[in-house]
Amino acid sequence: MRGNENHFLYREREESQENKLHRALRLLDSYVNISGYHTFSPDSCLKQDVVNIPSSRFLRPYMKKARYLERLKLRRIKKAMRHASEYGEVFHLWFHPYNFGINIKENIVMLQEICEYYEYLKHEFGFESITMQELAQKVERKEDTL
Repeated sequence: MRGNENHFLYREREESQENKLHRALRLLDSYVNISGYHTFSPDSCLKQDVVNIPSSRFLRPYMKKARYLERLKLRRIKKAMRHASEYGEVFHLWFHPYNFGINIKENIVMLQEICEYYEYLKHEFGFESITMQELAQKVERKEDTL
């Protein structure tokens, strides 16, 4: 399962407890690191026989109104990716493909830049790209050997 980032801003809440301040802070966190990198060790995913792979970052789609902040969003993602690669941790970037349906060109360019940075980290640090299922299988296999 995909869990949320481990920070109070991303904790699940009843809709009645959700407010504009929480949403605004999460939006700000997409551009400026106010809640941390949210990278984690693979071993931390297994909790009571359930594999929970928390999110590190939601890739928000390109917004024309915030076009001047797009470089900050990419820098935030890249810094977290580098942190994970340097420390042998997991960085879990996720998005909904349908969110890329508007401003398709800008969204694809952003995703391509992230992929190119991944390639750099792969060669520099051995950073590995795997699916959630592959990570869950690795975690479960390791648990079986203990």
